[in-house]
Amino acid sequence: MPTPAWDRDPEGEAFRESMKEGSFVAQFQALILRNLAIKKRDRRKSLTELLMPLYWIMILAIVRLTSNGNVLEPVEVPHGQGSLMDSARFLNCGTLHVAPQTYKVEQVMDEVLSIGEELSTDISVEYYKNETELLNHFYANKTLVKVAVIFEDNPLSNKSYTLRFNPMFSFLPSAGLWSRGEECRNVDDPSELQVTGCSPNNYFYSGFSALQTIIDMALTNLTTAANVKVPNVILENFPRGGFQTGGGTALRSIVPLYMVFAWAQFIIYMMMLVVEEKEKKLKESMKMMGLRDSVYWLSWFTIYAVYVLFLSLVCIILLPLANVFQKANIFLLFLVFILYGFSSIMFGFMLTPFFNKAKVAGVVGNLVQISFSLLFYLQVFLEDEVSPGVFWGLSLLSPCAFAFAIDKVILFDFSANGLTFDSIWDGKGLPFAGSLIMLTIDIFLYLFLAYYLDNVIPSEYGTKRKPWFIFQKSFWVKSRSKFYKLSPTEGVNNQTFSVELPDNPDVELVSDEMKQRTAVRIRNLEKIFSSRGKKPVKAVDDFSLDIYEGQITAILGHNGAGKTTLFNILTGMTVPSQGSATIFGLDISDINELTEIRKNTGICPQHDVVFLSLTAREHLRFFARIRGVPQDKIESEVEQTLKEVYLDEKADTKASDLSGGQKRKLSIAIALIGDPKLIFLDEPTAGVDAYSRRKLWTLLKNRKEGKVILLTTHFMDEADILADRKAIMSKGRLRCCGTSLFLKNKFGLGYHLTLIVEENSDEQAVRKILKKVIPEVQLARYYGKEMSFILPSDSSSQFPSLFKQLDQSIASTQEGIEGYGVSMTTLEEVFLVLNDESEEGELGSMNNVGQHMIREKSPSASPSHTSSLQENGMQDNYMAANKGYVIESVEVKREDWRAFLALLKIRCTNLIREPAAVIFLILFPLAFTIGSIALANSQSIKISTNEVIALNPSIYGKKFHGTLLHNATGHELSGLVSTLTAADMEVGPYSGNYSDLLNEDHNMGAYNVHSFPRMNSNIEDKAEVRVRFNDSYMHSIPILVNLLNNGIMSSILDTTDTISVFSNPLPYH
Repeated sequence: MPTPAWDRDPEGEAFRESMKEGSFVAQFQALILRNLAIKKRDRRKSLTELLMPLYWIMILAIVRLTSNGNVLEPVEVPHGQGSLMDSARFLNCGTLHVAPQTYKVEQVMDEVLSIGEELSTDISVEYYKNETELLNHFYANKTLVKVAVIFEDNPLSNKSYTLRFNPMFSFLPSAGLWSRGEECRNVDDPSELQVTGCSPNNYFYSGFSALQTIIDMALTNLTTAANVKVPNVILENFPRGGFQTGGGTALRSIVPLYMVFAWAQFIIYMMMLVVEEKEKKLKESMKMMGLRDSVYWLSWFTIYAVYVLFLSLVCIILLPLANVFQKANIFLLFLVFILYGFSSIMFGFMLTPFFNKAKVAGVVGNLVQISFSLLFYLQVFLEDEVSPGVFWGLSLLSPCAFAFAIDKVILFDFSANGLTFDSIWDGKGLPFAGSLIMLTIDIFLYLFLAYYLDNVIPSEYGTKRKPWFIFQKSFWVKSRSKFYKLSPTEGVNNQTFSVELPDNPDVELVSDEMKQRTAVRIRNLEKIFSSRGKKPVKAVDDFSLDIYEGQITAILGHNGAGKTTLFNILTGMTVPSQGSATIFGLDISDINELTEIRKNTGICPQHDVVFLSLTAREHLRFFARIRGVPQDKIESEVEQTLKEVYLDEKADTKASDLSGGQKRKLSIAIALIGDPKLIFLDEPTAGVDAYSRRKLWTLLKNRKEGKVILLTTHFMDEADILADRKAIMSKGRLRCCGTSLFLKNKFGLGYHLTLIVEENSDEQAVRKILKKVIPEVQLARYYGKEMSFILPSDSSSQFPSLFKQLDQSIASTQEGIEGYGVSMTTLEEVFLVLNDESEEGELGSMNNVGQHMIREKSPSASPSHTSSLQENGMQDNYMAANKGYVIESVEVKREDWRAFLALLKIRCTNLIREPAAVIFLILFPLAFTIGSIALANSQSIKISTNEVIALNPSIYGKKFHGTLLHNATGHELSGLVSTLTAADMEVGPYSGNYSDLLNEDHNMGAYNVHSFPRMNSNIEDKAEVRVRFNDSYMHSIPILVNLLNNGIMSSILDTTDTISVFSNPLPYH
């Protein structure tokens, strides 16, 4: 078999050089200009995109201006103090209820009583076998059990105990980790710790930490066999920064949500624009003409990045003026707005592959963003109970990360300095810096997911990649496609590809010279459409065909024959179910090779794919840049193409104002601009006037040299005149293919003889004259004054005798013949024959063909029938006599409720048939609700006054605690320091001055140590320590006291053993 030129060239350079593709910059410029024109022409939507975010920001400003609270000044001087052992008088418990009763426990409690006597505390002990017995006693006598102490069986070994106070007498802090900002600011007596309005101080006034210290000293004495004195501990509250009361929690609940609302508005329109271009096939059409995916997404990102920049500037100017953000660093605000805006754009891109309807995409995209943002309430209300890792994980949802950040801005506005670079890592929940990091991660994560999902998720149009395509070598290593000669049977993409066409007597054979120009090889192509509950439909069935360069090939067939589906497969809009095709040696089943094909492809789809906001000239400029037409030749190319399709007078008219025929001309011009080598025209002249059609035929004929042009049409005269070869499809299969002459000879009847006769002419006499010359003549029809006969195709040699006989008959006027004419079978008649063949089965012989043509040419009704219908045509009921059925009028009664139900059914059906709508509008909110309920009920965030609290720094995590140490003893405090570091406390020095602690509120506390017992020294000396505790940490007093006591034991015994204390209030009902 002769080999095409591009197959003989192993590198395919000849064909490759013919491929034109716009540079990245040229395509990007084209898309930017197009997008700007769309925005400019659709002013209403563009203004809405700008004004809707401002509307929400203005609402937020009004809310903020009406929610001012009291501003509390910073607390910069000591505001009360208390001696820890003085609080022992508040125990007032009478009896300590202790369990279990073991020798070691009694030994400890005896030491406790001994220390208590030294401190003049009036306490006694009552023992129980176990904790259960103690609780039973409590339930029976709740007012008699004020304090319970629970040990392990051997407290001297594990040094662990639990203090259980009765909430009826001593209401200790709950399991919450943090106090509120307005607490611990009102001093009742400057010489004492605040009694009310400061939850952490309850550990002092309940006597909890005094009892804790006594038990710790008892365990220390029994462990060290020494007589360690109870330390003299003075407690002082930490300094507090400024704080604004009133509306704090309310503002934290409202401001982040409103900010998400504001930023979600332009994303709605962005998603609708992108999905609308997908819905109207605009995006895929641009890709089919060589547009890079990356250029498409980058162009829309650039346009909306400008929106983000504008909105960010508005926010950092307007919101501080409206006191929404009062103290926050402007640059940090701008940074978080920019990052969230960019992540929102990527988030919208990521969601678009799930949708095929623009309106559904806009609604669902808005709902998803708002739904995700609601998760930030966990930080507002449950930040003490939820692990920081949860907040970091939730920040993978950018609306949530943004809401976390805005919440932090509001929270820091209530402090002295607001949000600054020094405080971006401070606070509970997710720090502001964490939000910035996660938003940056989200941008790149969503970018990757948008690219991946757009390539993988199936859609109505376009070729998709395999889910694992990112792991394939071909994705990472781009190689130059090889154009090579195929052997008679060779695999293409794991499919058997035969170079030779299957034998088909109805396909015209071509010369060897023509075979060398084979450009498109289609082999065994199939496309099956299947849907749930319906029988699969074979749109293309085992289709094989060769198409040649330099020719116009027409694909003909009835409606639903599979022509458009075949075009969609060849252009990559639809993936074949089976079989394959190559175009210039490139396989359309390979996405990389399909991309190469599209660089030199022009397409005029069946439906006009135009941008309604752009003019005809702007369309051609746009596609010229995409195709890679040199910049200096774009204008001349555009003007020439406009003239060739006769649109020069409408060049500056928007596509929305063009007529249907003019839009078709524009679609043809788009397909031809840039002089592509491969051109697909799907019904290009549908709706075009007859004059313009013929001009377009001339244009296509002049352009066909060196190109491959495929077209479909329902105008048989167009196919007959324009196409070099015609391929007729029937039910998805190739019925026949060849030139007009081949098809007419193969399926036509030869010639038609038409006679004009007088009204009363003798039909039999006319037939007799004709049969004398050509016995095989057949009457096709006789209607009015016209008689039509079919003459065999091999009777042309008898035409002179026939014409002579007819001329004599006309001259004699005996048979009533007035004139005659002869014509060949038309392509339309061949098409009708083949169309009916598919309905009735194979035509057995040419005689059957003739009979078929006679039936086709017969009038549908006799004159009598026609007159009858005319006479009765205005009646409501009439009998169609020639068909034998009655058409009756139907009485219609309008009922609004039926119309309502019908419309409701249609809308529900449309909703159900949009999978993304079902997922995001129905299933997603349901899953969100279930997840929220589960999270609310999870043990990790449950608040209970009866929960066991481990009073050690680990409950705050490593990130949220440290302590400062001022050593005034004159010797090293190695025991205390080692105890603090072993508890993962960051230990830092400070001067001992109270005012120096104002900016150290990230620390749990500070120790001012004036004396401290140590090994091999006089342990009779008391430890003298001033403990300044950060009352923002709810449990700072018992934790700091426990660490101090462990430090004393470590200093005396040089041990790493520690005492563990727990708080578990008795049940309160």
